[in-house]
Amino acid sequence: MGSANMRDLFTCFSPSLDFFAVWSGDGRIKIWDTIKGQLQTEFTDILSSDDTKIYAMSERGHLSVDYACMKWLSFEGKKNRKLGAMLVLGTGSGDALALDVAAGKLRWKFHDCHPGGVSSVSFCKQRSLICTAGADGIICEIDPNGGSLIRKFKASTKAVSSMCVSPGQHTLPDFN
Repeated sequence: MGSANMRDLFTCFSPSLDFFAVWSGDGRIKIWDTIKGQLQTEFTDILSSDDTKIYAMSERGHLSVDYACMKWLSFEGKKNRKLGAMLVLGTGSGDALALDVAAGKLRWKFHDCHPGGVSSVSFCKQRSLICTAGADGIICEIDPNGGSLIRKFKASTKAVSSMCVSPGQHTLPDFN
């Protein structure tokens, strides 16, 4: 058994710090309950709502997905209460997908969000939208309810490696 390459390790705490998500490069996403100190959920075969496999299985039974980034989102208020919390992942192939951790299934998938890969995911609470950035220099704004594209705009002529929404949530600075 070989050790995992450290650059193939992605981690993310939930906003309330009660859950911890880990992807270690083997295709599994593990969600740990930090209060109880035990494994809450493990995603190894993510299926869409119509039970169609979205990724091919490898020989070991793990997903052959190249995740590039992850962000845990928590929704509050009357409008978004039904969304609860979700884990949004960006892939090296340019897709963005959202996992419903409580239900243990895929909530939605947005295909070909960024040719060359998704490099960053951010969330704008005030406007209730997910923002993704990629190697193409484009920012995509995605509706968290169904994963549909709200708008797309060119932020840079170069790849955007990371981004965040400002505290006032009126600007979206990018860092190349």
